[in-house]
Amino acid sequence: MRLLENEAKARLARGGVKVPSGAVAGTPEEARSAALDLEAEVFVKALVPENRRSKNSGVIGPVGPGGAAAAARELLGTQILGHRCRKVYVERAVSIDRELYLGFSWGSKGPLAVASEAGGVDIEGSSDGLSELAFADPGGLVPGEAEHLWRRALAGGTIPPGLVDLTVAASEVFANDALLVEVNPVAVETGGTVSAVGGLIEMDGNALFRQPELRWRSYRLTEREEAVAEADQRLPGPSVRYVELDGDTGLLVGGGGAGLYQHDLLVAAGVRPANHSDLGAGVSAEKLDVLIDAVLGHPNLACLLVGFNLLQMAPCDLIVERLLAGLDRFGYGGGSLPVVIRLDGLNAERARRLATDYSGLTYLPPGASLGDAVDTLVRISRCS
Repeated sequence: MRLLENEAKARLARGGVKVPSGAVAGTPEEARSAALDLEAEVFVKALVPENRRSKNSGVIGPVGPGGAAAAARELLGTQILGHRCRKVYVERAVSIDRELYLGFSWGSKGPLAVASEAGGVDIEGSSDGLSELAFADPGGLVPGEAEHLWRRALAGGTIPPGLVDLTVAASEVFANDALLVEVNPVAVETGGTVSAVGGLIEMDGNALFRQPELRWRSYRLTEREEAVAEADQRLPGPSVRYVELDGDTGLLVGGGGAGLYQHDLLVAAGVRPANHSDLGAGVSAEKLDVLIDAVLGHPNLACLLVGFNLLQMAPCDLIVERLLAGLDRFGYGGGSLPVVIRLDGLNAERARRLATDYSGLTYLPPGASLGDAVDTLVRISRCS
């Protein structure tokens, strides 16, 4: 799970790494206010979980308060590296004399530290000039190891004051359940101070039980994935899951083998699914509504398959009831969205009665298989 820059830098700062002052803004006015509070020129950065933002129009500056507002207006709501920019980070501009690179990751033999005398965006994708050091202590580097790493990286040159301490502190942040920590660039500021101008942290998803503030959050999710993930954690009861894909055929299907079977049948028929979903038996109406909104809210949606079998213990009437309400919410009444429904399970007859008068639905008769549902969808829709 990759953190946004403001969160990564907050984590670094708590660990003893010096970072420039900054604030999150969700509107141009907030960006202007943040710049005024910082009393300096600022950089305005799109808060998306990716590198290379400065090379993809995601970083603007240095600018003053008025420029910060204009930059936020330009960035907010745009797509940057596949992510919608919902907030920006307004950060004090630093006068940089020299840029270095520092990173920590896991290698084949354990934790690995990497440093280079050439930092900044141009280092990405290149291994030239990198110095590596495998270290044994999973708790982080000791000062002697950090000094050795930089003596090699700087080819025996002078190590800036504070760089060893910053490196040790960053390694300890890495040791706290991270898979990756990058400080790029490590800025040697005019006057000699070192700070983390760029900060990237990717956390170990399997260790989030030790990081309760990060339990469900993942900024690589789409808005719809995030809404379902949040609801799954916030609301009681069986789980719901939604994984977004780039096709045009929505799937409201149960979990396990039956859901995957339908997904595979669609792909084999040349259909590109827009998502995959699953929900546990006995799911609440509120959770189901969030899942249905995610499925129906996909921007490429052209048709929908609803498929559950008896063993999945699906509350068929609840699924149909909430689906019909969702179709109305999204303006799909009157048959504007081809929908094929194959349900078998709890209250299946009531579900069929609910769907009888709703135009645009193809409700398969009892005895129809999941494969029949896929064949029907391919035949009546233009999704294939």
